[in-house]
Amino acid sequence: MDSTEVIIVEKDPVARNKSRRSLMYQTNAILGICEQLRFIYDDVYTLPEGDVKYRMTERLVDAIAMAKRMMDRLNYLTKKYHDTTGHGGKNLIVLQNNHKRIRMRWARKLKKL
Repeated sequence: MDSTEVIIVEKDPVARNKSRRSLMYQTNAILGICEQLRFIYDDVYTLPEGDVKYRMTERLVDAIAMAKRMMDRLNYLTKKYHDTTGHGGKNLIVLQNNHKRIRMRWARKLKKL
């Protein structure tokens, strides 16, 4: 496999668009995996247009879709089995400047790919 090849994990165009919008526009006040992926995209967004930016963006869209599926599964298992092991998210960092990030992300233009 060539490192320049983009493997698309989320093939449903509606779900992919939802993940893309989540990556580009949403903000969370807690630093979980999805917000960390958004921070990475914040940096990728500033790159010049080209193949590298395209590949990184597509991979981040898939990564956020996968992260959301994992979180959904963990929530399901916690509720189903009343699991109280682990920290339950208590160790996650509370972020500052949320309104600034919201304004910055909503000012972005979503391009059709």
